[in-house]
Amino acid sequence: MIPVVLKELGLKDEESAKKLFYSNTFDFTSMGDTLIKKLIKELQSSIGFYEVQTGQSIGSVFCTQLPANLGWLGATMAGALGVPPFKMDLLPWLESLDIRFADGVAPSPLDERWVGLFALMATHNPNGVLAAPEEKK
Repeated sequence: MIPVVLKELGLKDEESAKKLFYSNTFDFTSMGDTLIKKLIKELQSSIGFYEVQTGQSIGSVFCTQLPANLGWLGATMAGALGVPPFKMDLLPWLESLDIRFADGVAPSPLDERWVGLFALMATHNPNGVLAAPEEKK
């Protein structure tokens, strides 16, 4: 994506493009389709292979682990692939797993970036009950 930023914005060198891309000061949403053109081609190829192998298609796009300044990426990819972005209401899911925050503590914002951590918690502790450590014999 850096070479595309360099070209589209007419910057003088790749280092300038990197600094701008990784900064939190520029909104790349309007350039999103151009920036992800190569990525979309690769995704379409992978999705096509998946669909042929499984007989199923993807219904939505869900991106986790993106920094806040790249939040535009999920919606842009979904639009380019012709599927909706997957939106998840985390609080009901966490409550169903009996995962609760301590009083006065809550991540802000509670968004997709937290799904990986909460999924690990749910996998490790599916019933929300901490088991006592086993005694060694």
